[in-house]
Amino acid sequence: MNIVESSVKYPITVIVRVLLVLVFGYVCMTFLTVELKPNTDQPVLVISTVFTGSAPEEVEGEITVPFEDAISGVSNMQYTQSFSSYGQSFVVVFYNPGTNLDLAAAEVQRNLAKVNTLPSQVQTPQIIKATDRVNLPIYQFSLTGNVDLVTTSTWANFEIIPRILRLPGVGDCQYDGYLTRQMRITFDPQRLKERRLTVNDVKKYIDRANFNQSGGYFVQGTREN
Repeated sequence: MNIVESSVKYPITVIVRVLLVLVFGYVCMTFLTVELKPNTDQPVLVISTVFTGSAPEEVEGEITVPFEDAISGVSNMQYTQSFSSYGQSFVVVFYNPGTNLDLAAAEVQRNLAKVNTLPSQVQTPQIIKATDRVNLPIYQFSLTGNVDLVTTSTWANFEIIPRILRLPGVGDCQYDGYLTRQMRITFDPQRLKERRLTVNDVKKYIDRANFNQSGGYFVQGTREN
């Protein structure tokens, strides 16, 4: 008697056997502990640096390449990937599984501090911990309106960014393409000559007289500024 004939002749027995297999599988899946379950996420560090107003070629030459050279050979590093865009540089460092990202970030920070050829306009590099499931940036948006760029930039810096940083789970918020308020001084060569002054002399006097001082605070609604 083959399996087909026995199944047709004894259907109750077949049903009981199937139920036993299902119950046994459910018990194994629910109650048996998993002894080995390694973490398969690959540790990743992202070095984000802002170089406002610079072309991608300049960003790559002035920031990305020196940073890649500085972090080459750090502990447990597998490989790096870099992206240079307008005004910003990203260097992504991939590590071996199980690497402590806190120690790795400290080592990368020490190596980056040794780079002393960066232009003065370059902002401090931001080192962000990530995994292969997290890519940067998470979300991008642009601001548009019928106001000038200086007003929009001021509004973004003092109103939008602080509110975004207060959201749960937000680690960092950066913006680019902004324009800050500036004062330009035009020199009169003839009057400088009459007073026996040079451009550097005027610059020194302005730098000496320029200082920041607190103007106090005021309360606006529930906020203290």
